[in-house]
Amino acid sequence: MSTLTRAASVILLVYSCATSAEEHVEAGWSYELQVGVEVEPVYTGSDVYTPEPELNFEASYQSRSGHRYFFSLGEIGADWAIGANTQLRTNLEYEFGRDNADDPVLAGFPEVEDTVEVQALLFWRVGQIVLGSGIQIDVLDRGKGLVGFVGAGYQKFLTPKLSLQTEVDLSFADAEHLFTEVGIGESTAAATGYSVYKPKSGYKGLSTQLGLDYALSPEWSLQGAVTFEFYGSNMSDSPLIAEEGSETTYEASIGVVRAF
Repeated sequence: MSTLTRAASVILLVYSCATSAEEHVEAGWSYELQVGVEVEPVYTGSDVYTPEPELNFEASYQSRSGHRYFFSLGEIGADWAIGANTQLRTNLEYEFGRDNADDPVLAGFPEVEDTVEVQALLFWRVGQIVLGSGIQIDVLDRGKGLVGFVGAGYQKFLTPKLSLQTEVDLSFADAEHLFTEVGIGESTAAATGYSVYKPKSGYKGLSTQLGLDYALSPEWSLQGAVTFEFYGSNMSDSPLIAEEGSETTYEASIGVVRAF
C-alpha cells in the first residue's frame, strides 16, 4: 500500500494521534480523501523511477475511550490508546507484489505475488518526539516473510498552517523476505546470467523522511513528502542492486487531502 505521506515507514502515519493523546477528542466518524502523484523505483533497489497516480480514501471512528478504528483502500486496523503517551497500532494491509514487466532487468525472475500482511506497531511520545518499533508478517506466506523496525519521528509547526515532519528508522528482515526482494536462486541465475545470491537474515536498511503539510482551509490541505532509503549490504550486495540499481533510492509524493 502507498499513500501520499507513506514511503518507507509508518511512524508519521500515527503522529497526529500520538501527539493528541493528552487532548480531548470527541467520539465520532471522520473521513479523508487523498489524491496525488508519487514517484518511486520500478522495483526495490532500482535506479529507474516511474510516476504513479495516488488515490486513497480513509474512514475512521474515534471512540470515547481514546481508541481509533480505521479502514482505507487496502488497509484496516486500529490505534489503541494504552496510556497518555503510548499507543499500539494493529492492522492488516494488502501488499502488492512485483510485476516483472515493469523493467527488462526482471526478465527471468519469478513473479512476486500480492499478499496480506499483519502489523503490530508500538509508539511512545517523549516531548515532541515519537519513538516506535514494530513487526510486519506475511500472513499468506507468499515470500514477504518478517520485517521489523525501530525509529523516531518529529513534527514542528513552522506557521499556524504549515507543519514539518521528519522521521528516521532502521529495518531488519528475515532471509525469506530479503530473498524475495533481491535474492537470486540457481534456476534464476541460469536464466538471467546473474550470480546466485542468497542473503541471510539481518539488517535491511535505513530510511529518512521529510514531509510538509500546508492547510489551505479547515477541510483542504496540501501534502508532500520525500523519503530516502539507504540499503545495507544484505540488500546492496545483490546483483539486482550492485549491478543494475543503487544502494540509495528515494520516493517522492505530492497531493491534496480533503477532510470530511
